[in-house]
Amino acid sequence: MIKLSRKVEYSLMILNYMLSKDISEVTTAREVQEKHAIPFDTAAKVMQKLTSNGLLSSEKGIGGG
Repeated sequence: MIKLSRKVEYSLMILNYMLSKDISEVTTAREVQEKHAIPFDTAAKVMQKLTSNGLLSSEKGIGGG
């Protein structure tokens, strides 16, 4: 059996969750964190990494974050 790092596991969980949603829906790190019980900071960092590698796209939030 292959052992995956926690961040790789979180990445796969996030990508799987995003694929289950409509492409036009916006998903926040907070939503992912609540759905999968992933620490918020980790979810945000993993989503940033996925975005920087072209697997997700992102938009700035209301406060610019």
